[in-house]
Amino acid sequence: DVAKTVVVHVEDAGDGTLAASYDFGGDSCWTLDEDVATATITNTYNATGSVAVSGTKSLTGRKMSEDDIWAFELMLEGTAPIRTTPGGEDQDRTIAHNDSTGIFSFGRLYYELGDMLKDEHGNHLETTFEYEVVESGDIVGVVDDKAKLVKVTLRDAGDGTLEVTSDAELTLNFRNTYRAVGDTELMGTGEIVGREFAPG
Repeated sequence: DVAKTVVVHVEDAGDGTLAASYDFGGDSCWTLDEDVATATITNTYNATGSVAVSGTKSLTGRKMSEDDIWAFELMLEGTAPIRTTPGGEDQDRTIAHNDSTGIFSFGRLYYELGDMLKDEHGNHLETTFEYEVVESGDIVGVVDDKAKLVKVTLRDAGDGTLEVTSDAELTLNFRNTYRAVGDTELMGTGEIVGREFAPG
């Protein structure tokens, strides 16, 4: 906690005793017991942490080019928070795009102690959140892969930090196959040797 200041005013009560009063300067975070003249300071514990979430995109059938861009949307499941800045507002989704090598990143997701579950005694429990990630793109000959689930787990380290881990490295791997598509008009001629074509 930061240092606190209390001003003690002492006046002669006129009866052989001194009267003391205390000025806390409007600070409600601590109290002072006037009978024993000891201060009680109340601290509030908080912890924060973050984790980087990224994935890969691969394409078989041909090499990926700079024009092969997909959008990847990370969406919350249940009460899972999505914050892309420390102390930022909760969002319901965040979007990333892949580069020419197939890598995409949502940056860092930020968490606070209040995001964690508690037991009946108020102790914070290890908490796991799930997010759904879907891809979308308009690449001819390529069908988008199915949605993926990624888990983020929070643990209170007890020193003001949260240990935040993710299984994105194992789960956020989108694989697609390219199949060439097209159409053509087939034309030809027929020939009979030994007689003429019959009408019809």
